[in-house]
Parts: sequence; structure tokens; C-alpha cells
Amino acid sequence: MLVKIFVLIVLFAVVANLFTALFHMLRAERGHSRKALKFLTLRLALSIVLFASLYIMAKLGYIQPHGFPQQHAVAVIETPALSK
Repeated sequence: MLVKIFVLIVLFAVVANLFTALFHMLRAERGHSRKALKFLTLRLALSIVLFASLYIMAKLGYIQPHGFPQQHAVAVIETPALSK
């Protein structure tokens, strides 16, 4: 449960930083968007921390990735060879 809360908080922070950077980009004068760059850098750092922590938690066994559901095997119907 703590892992889900951690992931949700970090994802919310990533989205919040993205929209904050957008706000500063739109409000800044031409060539003065240092705040937007700061928030975009923070968003990138948070995304890297999130993926690295998920990878480490999976390797340590705190979470169990389940992968994609397996597809059912399709029966192959063989037709008799046509004789000449």
C-alpha cells in the first residue's frame, strides 16, 4: 500500500511540475524562462527517481511485476496436402 501511495505522490508531483513550467513559459518574457527550465528539470529528476525506485523495489522483491496477460494458444488446423 505504501508503494502505491509513493507512486501516486511522485506522479502528482511530476504533473504539477509540468503544468507549473507551462504557466511560467506562458507568463515569462522572451528569453527569461529560467523558472520554467527549473520546473522541467525537477520534473525530469522526479521521473528518473520514480522509475529507478520502481526498478529497485522490483529487484528487492517489494513489488511483483505481473507482466502482460498470456494469450491463449490458437489451434493450428492442418489441411491435407493437395495431391497432383
